[in-house]
Amino acid sequence: MGGRTAERADATARPGHATGLARDERCQARRSPAERGLRHAHALARRFGDGDLIACATLDPSLERFETSFGTWAYRRVGGVHAALGGPLCDPADRAEMLRRFLRVAPRPILFYLREPLARACAEAGLHTAGIGCDRSLDASALLDAPPKEVRGALRHADKLDFSIEETSWAAVDRARLDAISRAYLARAEITKEVGFLVRPMSYEDDGTRRVLLLKHGARTFGFAVLDAIWRDGRVEAWLLDLLRLERTRQWGVWLSTVHGLAARLRAEGARLAVGFAPLHGLVHPPGASRALSWQLDAMERRLSNAKYLRRLYALKAALPGAWEPRSVASFTRAAPRILHAFTEASGVGARYLLGPDLVRVIWRGFGGAARDAR
Repeated sequence: MGGRTAERADATARPGHATGLARDERCQARRSPAERGLRHAHALARRFGDGDLIACATLDPSLERFETSFGTWAYRRVGGVHAALGGPLCDPADRAEMLRRFLRVAPRPILFYLREPLARACAEAGLHTAGIGCDRSLDASALLDAPPKEVRGALRHADKLDFSIEETSWAAVDRARLDAISRAYLARAEITKEVGFLVRPMSYEDDGTRRVLLLKHGARTFGFAVLDAIWRDGRVEAWLLDLLRLERTRQWGVWLSTVHGLAARLRAEGARLAVGFAPLHGLVHPPGASRALSWQLDAMERRLSNAKYLRRLYALKAALPGAWEPRSVASFTRAAPRILHAFTEASGVGARYLLGPDLVRVIWRGFGGAARDAR
């Protein structure tokens, strides 16, 4: 989609809001609409990120943007659905107004990855809401000062192979080497495609929002990690481990050793580490949730024994000390299969990649009747 800027609302900034941002827009008048929209989103993410893990992902240039003079909202159109990512980037006092205006131009919205306050507002606006999973933020003190047994074992094995983590700049990185690592990683991964939407695609552009760190055995680079900034009130308060890719290795517990090393580095900087989203696990439904949609998603969660990718993703994150934050979805339809389809299409992978063919059949056959009744 090339970062197209979507319908610009007929709004004027509320008194006292975003006057500096409006001045910046005038200074960027010679830029293309897509460039101006992305720069506007960057400024808003820094100012109004509010500690949200997803704010950095909304800066993906391939997403479209619903814009007003006081805010922006990233989304992707899939099959007639406006699949929005997280909440709007604007002053908290303006979120209800942003929601009202977005719903006016998006007749079939599905809003993914919402925190409870916005999920409640969506329910009040007539959308069907339910929990979809949880985010994991680490307890660095517990991880570093009293690491679990599995982490201690991983660190011992890492020492034997001279494992280290080295930060580099995007300008200095060996692109050919990282591309080779990515190809090798995807070739043997359970999801062999680049996943988008919740995850920012790999890019070598240094926009000041991402860090790249190399995983090494001695002098040899065998993997890399990419961190996304998490902002609050204009400053970075934490970093999200967005990408971790590596070639085949004899090292056991690379995930545990890497997370431990990153957490130590960030604690020294006064920042936290988050390890991201675990979909369809630990569902907590927000106030005003749809009973029909909540029932379907609860049933999906109980039937995840065949979904190896999701089960393993949750297990990796749950093995580390930390806290979970519930996330919700708000939708024009109560049909969970349709919501799931929109999510996988927006991510660019398809349901079979994410869940496996057996679980897809369970969803479509087991919930088909309930979904039709819920429309």
